[in-house]
Amino acid sequence: IGDAVASNSFLIAPNGGSFVFNNNGAGARINQTSTSRGNTISAPISIADAGGLTISNASANVLSLSGGITSNTPANLVFRANSTGGITVFTGAVNHSGTITNSGTGSGSVTISAVVGSAVTAIIENSVTSSITLSANLSVNSGGTSLINNNASGTSTVNVFNDVIGYGDLILNNNSSIAGGITIGPVFVKNNGFITDAGSIGTGTIILYSSMTNDVLGIIQDSTNTSLVLATNTTYTGAVTTNNGTLQA
Repeated sequence: IGDAVASNSFLIAPNGGSFVFNNNGAGARINQTSTSRGNTISAPISIADAGGLTISNASANVLSLSGGITSNTPANLVFRANSTGGITVFTGAVNHSGTITNSGTGSGSVTISAVVGSAVTAIIENSVTSSITLSANLSVNSGGTSLINNNASGTSTVNVFNDVIGYGDLILNNNSSIAGGITIGPVFVKNNGFITDAGSIGTGTIILYSSMTNDVLGIIQDSTNTSLVLATNTTYTGAVTTNNGTLQA
């Protein structure tokens, strides 16, 4: 999608239907071209391919998605901001059965200002140059939702700037050396489950600027190398367990 001479932008709007993406298991794609002026897809998106859906932006202008993203099969969603233009998801919820991964090669960021629903099992940062930010509620999966930063050499982060809600655990894996490689706050973390630092190979920190409510069943520090930092006052009075590593409060 995109104008070859960057003079016009396009809006793909619904007319009672939705986009269904299915490439017969090979993985479906949405690509915004490098010459695009910036386009918006407001039609609902449904992933029907077990190979998932990759959404890429090669332009200096933002690609916007506002109709929501769901799936009728377990499938992962990959964002790739491969230039200075980012990818923005707003209004309609992101609630497919699978993971969300940011793996772009550009400096444009991925911003999800729509609710991330409980069907999503993990948000994964795999880009050296592009960060991913959630600025609406994150509803945890009943089997747990993981926030993972696998950034080996860059400074890109995973950021959650709204409430964490729902029934299930919040599992934090900062597998990078970035201080604040995963940052949550200033919001309420009130999932009915545990908060666990389970990073295995990183040396960075996870920073919670959040107020934990007593809906949280416990906070567990279980990473040998990374530190979990509780950086704000909280009324939380539940269990705090340090099995490995450092918990700062």
